[in-house]
Amino acid sequence: HENTSWAVFGQFSYDMSLDWNLTAGVRYTDDEKDLTSPPENTFLPFDPVNVQDDQVSWDVSLLYTMSDTTNLYGRIANGFRGPSIQGRDLAFGGPPSTATSETITSFEAGFKSTLNDGRVRLNGALFYYQVDDQQITAVGGAENSIQLVNADKAKAVGFDLDFDALLTDNF
Repeated sequence: HENTSWAVFGQFSYDMSLDWNLTAGVRYTDDEKDLTSPPENTFLPFDPVNVQDDQVSWDVSLLYTMSDTTNLYGRIANGFRGPSIQGRDLAFGGPPSTATSETITSFEAGFKSTLNDGRVRLNGALFYYQVDDQQITAVGGAENSIQLVNADKAKAVGFDLDFDALLTDNF
C-alpha cells in the first residue's frame, strides 16, 4: 500500500478595526493511493488499485472583540479527505474496495470568555456541517464482507458548551 500526498497552503489575517479581525486560508491538496500485490503473492493475487484526486479547501472566519474578556466569532470552512482503498476483504477472498473523496462544508458561530479575573472560562458554539460522499465501512451480509463505500450525504447540527473554573489556587 503506497500513499503519496502533497499540499500547498496559505493563510492571512487582517485587522479591519480595533475590534474586528478577518482570517482566511486556502489549501490545494493532491492525494494518490496505490495498492498492489507483490509478484511473489500467489495466495491472494489481485489487480492493482489506484485512486487519486486533488481539491482546493478553504476557510474564512470573523472575530469580534466584544471586551477584554469576551470574543464572538463565526467561521465557514470547506474541507476534503482524499479517496481511500481498503484491502481487508483480501483475507476473505474478496477484491479491495474503494471510496471516492469526501468533502465537508461547515458553519460555526460562538463566543469565548474569561471571567472572574481569569479563574473561569466559558465558551459556547453552534455548528452545522454537511459531508458529501462520506466514506464509510459497510460490514456484514451473507459473505460477512467489509466494503469501503460512499454515503451520499451526512448532516449534523449541534452546540457545544465548555466551562472551566479554578476553584482555588491549588485546585
